[in-house]
Amino acid sequence: MPRMIQRKSQMAFSYSGLKTHMAHLIHAAGAVPAGTQLHDLCASFQEEALGQLVRKLSSALDLYPDVKSVLIAGGVAANQRLRLMMAEDIAVRALFPHPRSCSDNAEMIATYGYHLCRAAGGVGAAKFRDQSWDNYARYPFERFEVVREKV
Repeated sequence: MPRMIQRKSQMAFSYSGLKTHMAHLIHAAGAVPAGTQLHDLCASFQEEALGQLVRKLSSALDLYPDVKSVLIAGGVAANQRLRLMMAEDIAVRALFPHPRSCSDNAEMIATYGYHLCRAAGGVGAAKFRDQSWDNYARYPFERFEVVREKV
């Protein structure tokens, strides 16, 4: 699996190269592998994807040596391999929620929208649209088409 560019001062990263590599491997093979070959390919992808997270976190901790602990959340926090890698490779305490409390960010945003809509008596689309989404998405909310509310 390809490794991302190792710039310790740059915390942003992307999985696009890793995903493209996987797509090229599958395309070159002519089909999705099966059996042990598929298991090995998936394990290799997981190892590099999680390795990127752990390496970036390690770099961040080098930049901020006063940090005493980190909190890992979202769907990936349920991954047992990530938990093991963190225990092996990160020098500070890593806190993880119970796996049943680890959920996908999209699910959390949808649930938040549901509760906003219920609180507004079922006409909460404007309230949902007008929320500050900087903490949830990397794109401004205005870029998305807004569906008209029913009156």
